[in-house]
Amino acid sequence: MWISLTVAVVAGVPLVWRGGVPIVLIGLTSMLCAVAYSAGPYPLASLGLGELLAFVFFGLVAVAGTTYLHLAHVPAAALLAGAAVGCFAAAIMSVNNLRDIPTDAPAGKRTLAVRIGVERARVLYGVLLASAFLLAVVLAVYEGRWGPLSVGLVAPLAVNEVRAVAARRGAELNLSLAGTARLELLFGALLAAGLVAG
Repeated sequence: MWISLTVAVVAGVPLVWRGGVPIVLIGLTSMLCAVAYSAGPYPLASLGLGELLAFVFFGLVAVAGTTYLHLAHVPAAALLAGAAVGCFAAAIMSVNNLRDIPTDAPAGKRTLAVRIGVERARVLYGVLLASAFLLAVVLAVYEGRWGPLSVGLVAPLAVNEVRAVAARRGAELNLSLAGTARLELLFGALLAAGLVAG
């Protein structure tokens, strides 16, 4: 972890040079949460905050921060796109926590999946994926162009992943982790291409 954080600091120096104080704050907050997620007396992972943190840092912060570096401000479209991508990041975390319920619960690790139970965790996964597509529609309407709707091309894959998560158990959910990550990659690529093409 410390090696990764050191590499992040070194890589972040030119970003701070360009983006200034906001990028410093993003970097420090991100590193603090990375450490606090699994360390300290009250790890964030045990407080049921994993999905929320994934949504914020791998969605909103990643997209808004990158946009800020390029434009020196953050338009609403960047927040909508970040929220859509963040839903996928949260869905990946959701599958991970769903898979680990049998070991997390006895160990006292109170993830969101442990707190709400298996069936509701499966529903949460579906809601997160559906929300990503809904946000793409909102983005298309807000921007007044059809490009973001190109994500609909992978909607059938999303339906398949929701069905798979509903059926899989234990280690089988590793397939859903990989499948959701691939889906996020395709969704993000289509969303970006759609925004560029209009």
